Amino acid sequence: MSCSSDSNEMIKETLPEIEIETPKIGLKSYGKATSVDNGIRIFETSNGFISFDNINITYSHRPAVGYTNWGLRKLNKELKVLEEKVLETTTYDWLQDIERINESTFLLGGSTATSKGMEFQKGFPLLKKVTSDGEIVNSLIIGSVHTGGASNKGEIVDIEYKDGNIYVVVNMYNDSSYLVVLDMSFNLLWKKIITESVRVSVSVDATNVYLTHSSGSFEERSVTFMKLKKEDGSVIYEKIYENTKGELIDRQFYINKTIIKGQDVFLIGSLGREKGGVSTMNGPQGVILKINKTTGEVELRLNFPDLSGISDVEKLVDGYIVIGYNINSEFKLQKINNLGTEVWAFENDDMYTYNIHLYDIGIVDESIYFTGSIGKLKADLDRDVLYGMVNVNDGKLE
Repeated sequence: MSCSSDSNEMIKETLPEIEIETPKIGLKSYGKATSVDNGIRIFETSNGFISFDNINITYSHRPAVGYTNWGLRKLNKELKVLEEKVLETTTYDWLQDIERINESTFLLGGSTATSKGMEFQKGFPLLKKVTSDGEIVNSLIIGSVHTGGASNKGEIVDIEYKDGNIYVVVNMYNDSSYLVVLDMSFNLLWKKIITESVRVSVSVDATNVYLTHSSGSFEERSVTFMKLKKEDGSVIYEKIYENTKGELIDRQFYINKTIIKGQDVFLIGSLGREKGGVSTMNGPQGVILKINKTTGEVELRLNFPDLSGISDVEKLVDGYIVIGYNINSEFKLQKINNLGTEVWAFENDDMYTYNIHLYDIGIVDESIYFTGSIGKLKADLDRDVLYGMVNVNDGKLE
């Protein structure tokens, strides 16, 4: 499916577009042979789109067991490449999240690792400020000064920018996490530790910070939602949301993203699955929690029993656009109404023998654009970055 190359260039290729109704844009994929390439985030620009990716991954896991590079692509409105670049990072850097400051400046976070002979050491949290042309403006490894003297082995998993401050979630390899707040010069403003936590995520509005994490034993897993003061991280309120009750097939309960939309906060992720439910799937089920920002009360809980988790959501006037995935990591992009009823779905089954992962979506006019990765099989070591665009009204490829 890919072209062979020993160089570090980002070799272009185009996935044959699905010929049903001959879409104008359809799907595009780009990558190198015998490597795993994943699209992480995609942003609309005045000329089309810009995306940031993990590329040239020689193994299907993180830098603790392989190599990777960070890539940047500029695309036109038809998702064709205008420019592409491999960023100046080490071959052990792993990209987790990207936040846009403005049209020309981005924050990239993840981890960097070191090697000793043939052995790879666990990574250290890495933050970079880059331009839209791929120039590295500033770089920081989150160290003990940011974590109060604790071990700094871990990875950045979430970044938010608001009013000149940078909010960084660092998951450590000791089951603790930190919210580290920096100014634009990467100077530390304040920090907050979250002990015995997993899947921490953050979102920020004009006045407050909202932090979500899972905690508790596997048998008693719950999600904690915190509203903090922006000035110093002091707690305004803390709410705990319980898992599904009853006899469960799977007790996982965690949030992938915390997303602010107006006066509401959406927590998206996975929830415990009860035995004897409407689906025969194993593993957890997808969930969206709509939280009132003022009170922290749950206003709406949408369960997705045909999915294992939710990875992204966009709010519409008449409902939601949702990316979910099943136990095989196969995607489902769907529109639901405000009550959770499916309006349309575009899913992995529509892609014949391909296995697709989707990680990020956005909406421009009447189109939904997305990025992720595509390969012949789930465990295929030749996966390419995928871009696509579907109509918001019917879910068909543009």
